[in-house]
Amino acid sequence: MRIRKIDFMELLFLLLVLTGEHFFYLVNLPITEMDLAVIIAVVMFFVYLLYYKGVGLPNTDKPTKILLTAIALMVVCSAVRSQQSYGQSILMGLRPQRYYLILLAYFPIKNVILSRKGGFKWVINVMLGVGIAAATIYSIQYLVFPFKFLIVDYDYRFGQVRLRFNEVGTLFSMFYAYYKIIKRPCWKWGFIFAIHLFYYIAVIKGRSGIIVLALVLTILLILFNRQKWKAAVSIFAVAVVLLYAPIPIVDQYLEGFREGIDSYQSQTDVRYKGQQFYIQSVTEDIPSMIFGKGYVNIQSSSAVRISRAKDFYIVDNGYFGLAYFYGFFGVACNILMCLYISISTYKLQRKLDFGIECGVGIGIYLIAVSILVPYMLYYYTYCLLAVELALIDKMKQLERGM
Repeated sequence: MRIRKIDFMELLFLLLVLTGEHFFYLVNLPITEMDLAVIIAVVMFFVYLLYYKGVGLPNTDKPTKILLTAIALMVVCSAVRSQQSYGQSILMGLRPQRYYLILLAYFPIKNVILSRKGGFKWVINVMLGVGIAAATIYSIQYLVFPFKFLIVDYDYRFGQVRLRFNEVGTLFSMFYAYYKIIKRPCWKWGFIFAIHLFYYIAVIKGRSGIIVLALVLTILLILFNRQKWKAAVSIFAVAVVLLYAPIPIVDQYLEGFREGIDSYQSQTDVRYKGQQFYIQSVTEDIPSMIFGKGYVNIQSSSAVRISRAKDFYIVDNGYFGLAYFYGFFGVACNILMCLYISISTYKLQRKLDFGIECGVGIGIYLIAVSILVPYMLYYYTYCLLAVELALIDKMKQLERGM
């Protein structure tokens, strides 16, 4: 087997993906993974500008150009609004939003790495390799717990341990494997998909994530194989029914699940109060409604006090929290980016076969799961989005050249 040599740019890309996956939680870094991902993305961008002379930069696809410009405007407006709302400096409003710089990696990924011979296959194999390895390693850690060989946080949910991991490569590889199963079932992709299902259902144990995942898998089965719509509806129906069905085999798990739901009620009350606070805040005036109250820097005492950051957690309030930071303009920017990824991938996969079909599921999943947990506030989401945008726009160039 011939091993492909990689250059400096490809090495940086590999490091970016591994950073988004927290290096499989095998090491403790001297800086945060978010800061390291930002540094890597910025270095990739400047190497692209200086060494590769910004090749292809003027040919950025119009939809992506609009989306990236809108995101940049959203970040700046949020920093300005934070000064107006909390008396927080604009610089303090910009600093915690530095993870958006990860999107700069889009340009070198698309115009340098994907432009090379075999570039598509290499990028997809990197994403698949990291995702499959992550799901496998994390599942093994769960099975051998309480023995820990990973540096990972954990708590208990549904009467069982739950481990906390990032989701970059795992989302990519899970939806890729699922697409392969739909189109042409085989034991290899079926086994890989089973590992991912175990990881998302047993290891992560997301309350909303299980239902969202069932919904997305149902939608994908309908989209990619219309003849199996009955089976698709069954996936979602079974997931819902299992929550309350008295089936002995899953009774122990469900008992813990129901206990978790009961204990979750008090947290739900807190979230409801937080949502009411965020709604009231963003509807006070037109600027707040459009651009939000601004991003809160926890080092600003006035921002923490006014935003009630110690009472409510933004990440527990989905789009309500996102609207508080960015207004309806910011919510629209994030939803449109995910929609662009899903719709574009779906249209392209019907004409070209390059293996990026997983983008359909990724976009839908991010939109749906962010109703409760705003994934757009996590740095690792942008490691994934930068790759997806680059793959889509490069495929569009190839399509136009056909």
